[in-house]
Amino acid sequence: MQTTEKHLLRFELSPFVFEKADFEPYISIKTIKVHYGKHHQGFINKLNKGLTETWLTDAFIEDILNDVSKCRDTIRNYGGGHYNHSFFRKSLSSGWGEPFGKLLDEIKKIFQSFEVLKEWLKNAATGPVGFGWVWLIYNEYNQLEIGSTPNQDNPLMDISESKGYPLIGLDIWKHAYCLEYQNKREDYLNAFWNVVD
Repeated sequence: MQTTEKHLLRFELSPFVFEKADFEPYISIKTIKVHYGKHHQGFINKLNKGLTETWLTDAFIEDILNDVSKCRDTIRNYGGGHYNHSFFRKSLSSGWGEPFGKLLDEIKKIFQSFEVLKEWLKNAATGPVGFGWVWLIYNEYNQLEIGSTPNQDNPLMDISESKGYPLIGLDIWKHAYCLEYQNKREDYLNAFWNVVD
């Protein structure tokens, strides 16, 4: 019984740093409540319930994802969902600004400008990826790269085609934008830049 309780408490939903209203009109309080309070919490609940392998109980989520090929599909999906939504939420900011310093230099080196980077990300997010995530990552060659992952996969996973350290994770599942933008994904993608840190 104690082991089960430990598993149920393994991962928790961390507190929201900003007021939920800080992201309006781009992301509404209603979307935040559904996306964060229900959807993300659901991933955590199912992940904790599925943590039956001993090596998983003391691992950080990043370690689990790095070796996700050794896990069941439920751990891949719910662990990915927990990490992705945590990363997305931590990427939000009420005071948006353009990148500067070394990051801006890297963006210019690969994409010529920040505006071009935004267009490339938008093109990746409106392309054939369907449901999943679009990422800006530092790849294994320490270069910026745009990639996409299906479902709840991400660039930390050893099974991902796009591998690297994520800098931006863009949720393109419909639940992330349908309350504000219905089926207008492009409007959501344009609005995203007003709330990303």
